[in-house]
Amino acid sequence: VMEVPVAAHRPYDLQLRRTVAGAAVEDLLREARVQPLASGISYLVNGPTGQPFEPYLEFVAATALTRSQTKPSLTKSRLTVEAYASDLCDFFAFLDAAKRRWEEADEVDAYCYIDTMVEHPSPATGKPYADETIRRRLSSVRSFYRWARSKGVSRTNLELVDAGECLRARRYQGGPGDAVPPIAPAADREVRPFPPAELQALLLALGPNIALDPDPDLGAMSPTAIRNRLMAECSYHSGIRRTEVVELQAAQILQCSPDTSSPYLMLPIRVFGKGAKWRTVNMPAWLVLALQRYHAGPRAAALGDNVDHGFLFVAHSAARSGDRLSAKYFDDVFAAACIKAGLHHPADPAIGKYTVHHLRHNFALATYFSRKKNGDPEPWIYIQAMLGHEYLETTLRIYLRAAKALEGIYADYFDKAFREMVNNA
Repeated sequence: VMEVPVAAHRPYDLQLRRTVAGAAVEDLLREARVQPLASGISYLVNGPTGQPFEPYLEFVAATALTRSQTKPSLTKSRLTVEAYASDLCDFFAFLDAAKRRWEEADEVDAYCYIDTMVEHPSPATGKPYADETIRRRLSSVRSFYRWARSKGVSRTNLELVDAGECLRARRYQGGPGDAVPPIAPAADREVRPFPPAELQALLLALGPNIALDPDPDLGAMSPTAIRNRLMAECSYHSGIRRTEVVELQAAQILQCSPDTSSPYLMLPIRVFGKGAKWRTVNMPAWLVLALQRYHAGPRAAALGDNVDHGFLFVAHSAARSGDRLSAKYFDDVFAAACIKAGLHHPADPAIGKYTVHHLRHNFALATYFSRKKNGDPEPWIYIQAMLGHEYLETTLRIYLRAAKALEGIYADYFDKAFREMVNNA
């Protein structure tokens, strides 16, 4: 098989090559019982040695090529296979520059790769990457690692990487209708807890804590602020995703009977999560009681005589009163609260220092320290169930290193704050 170099792609080890095989060469390959790639298909080779990158060839053979020995053909479009080669070449170049082995890449690497495309223009065109290009590249990378995982050659699982969250990272101009504040740069994707003072400032910027007063005057408070604070509390105290917060069903909250004499008793709540799956999470009784107050007061007033759609959190603006909310709206609310609380990213004051996802990180670390102190030898099993991770290794990979690094600093704080946050703001 002749190898015809394609135009230079990236100045790293892996390069794109294209197969050009004549009839005589194809006959020789068939006689040797070797399945050739379809003519003209790109693949990856090591630049210095010229040797093919075999994992990619196996991936293409398994996912995009027929098993025919006489006339191999593609089972996917040629454009798709070409995208696989180009996208994976770029991703492996990124890993190479970061001195990361491809088998050991994880979710943090994938997010940093997306951040790089968001923050820097394409070297080929000099223009910003189109969102669709970023989504396609992540899809190619996911497909490759899905195959590698199925073959046991890598344990990397990138199914939970959310390109959509990254793609909202556009510069914020500060006016109504402008693009939302971008999420923090790659360094801030590392799992880290909120310092106590910053967490309290952020929660106060979101809204009042209606759990403090046994009989709060909800009519004197902003219904939007009450809702915003409760949405954040749900993620912070149960670890549910931002999408799961906005899709929380009112019926799941109303069926609980919280005991006011046991405010920290955990109550089971069903949430609808990723993969269209239901799972059970735990919420403290005081938070469930606060959610029930919101349902009976601000939510009922916003819904009025409209048909009840069943979602707990609703819009309170005159134009959309009673409508359900989107995850993007929650992102916007949280980003604005960060700015209001003075929690700016040091590299750009227009960027919030935290995202909603940091609440989920905080929950995982707080739960780890609390359960470990109370004698649970395997706190990750519980945390995996609460977070809805399909694979335990996802929980371990994301949080284990952070927990070990932070244990000496934050263990005592989490042991108190996680159970007493209701009294802190």
